[in-house]
Amino acid sequence: MNSLKWTVLADNRTSNPLLETEHGLSILLETTRHRVLLDGQESDDELIALGTRLKEKYPQTQFYTSHCTGDLAFQRLKSVMGPQLNTFI
Repeated sequence: MNSLKWTVLADNRTSNPLLETEHGLSILLETTRHRVLLDGQESDDELIALGTRLKEKYPQTQFYTSHCTGDLAFQRLKSVMGPQLNTFI
């Protein structure tokens, strides 16, 4: 059976000092076969920080996003993550 792990990377409130607290939400979903990034409404600085953290922590992982990410957010993440970030559309 596949398990699903949720990791909150950023939220608009937290008691954990390791999490970002700007407006927006970013969650990494992981199974034994896939990793999916759910994110939305982050600032440019937050997107760059998120892309940097994902690239450093998962250097061999291919990430995929969809239309919900939006063109601007995708371009900011892609500028940091390069070929590690792809889109379904």
